[in-house]
Amino acid sequence: MPDYPDFTKPILFKYQETPDLTRAEWAARNYEYKSWYLTVNIVSGESFYHNLYTVPTGKKLMICHYLITTKYYGLQEIYFEGGATIVNATLFRDTVLGQPLAQFITGASGSILKVSGYNEDTIDGKSSYNIISIEEPASVPAKPKSPDPIDRYKAGDFNWAKILILDDKEKVILFGKAKEKNSCVLHIANMYQKNEKKIKSFYTNKEDIEEFSHLYHLNPKNVKEKLKKYKSFKI
Repeated sequence: MPDYPDFTKPILFKYQETPDLTRAEWAARNYEYKSWYLTVNIVSGESFYHNLYTVPTGKKLMICHYLITTKYYGLQEIYFEGGATIVNATLFRDTVLGQPLAQFITGASGSILKVSGYNEDTIDGKSSYNIISIEEPASVPAKPKSPDPIDRYKAGDFNWAKILILDDKEKVILFGKAKEKNSCVLHIANMYQKNEKKIKSFYTNKEDIEEFSHLYHLNPKNVKEKLKKYKSFKI
């Protein structure tokens, strides 16, 4: 763990001292940040729940910013299961809601970060979520069991993640670290559930990652077709 940064030093207000770095700036410089982006398509009258991430052993996750964009009227929620709620709001069509949090909302080791929504509108629609956080050691953090992307994701060995929802069970997680040339792809069903099943995982270049995102916005079925071209990671 890095030495305590300048923002932790005592501040002598009578000398008008201020911290050299904010907590967010320190996280950005030391690659402690984590971000997620996902888009969910949902038909009128239905709801959804998605597990994004379980905070690994020995770490804590602090949510510092969120942004929700919705194309339908309905409930939107980002929260830690059984813990703190980051946002719970009913939004109208074509609404954008988001803000940096003055007080970070923290999930301890084992906490599950989730998003959920309910389309109360008369039309089908979609909603998008962008979540920015800082993850730091709470004790001695666990390391990935192997270089397999599934082990890296569960150990929190990444800075950014984009989640492509294929259906109620399956999702594709594109993720990587700021300083690494290649990125990870994880195709998984029922993530963080007892019947979880890894379908495929592999490393690829950033150009492929962009293509996966583009294909998803055209039609999620295109993503499954592209996945067939890759062999799964083997240790």
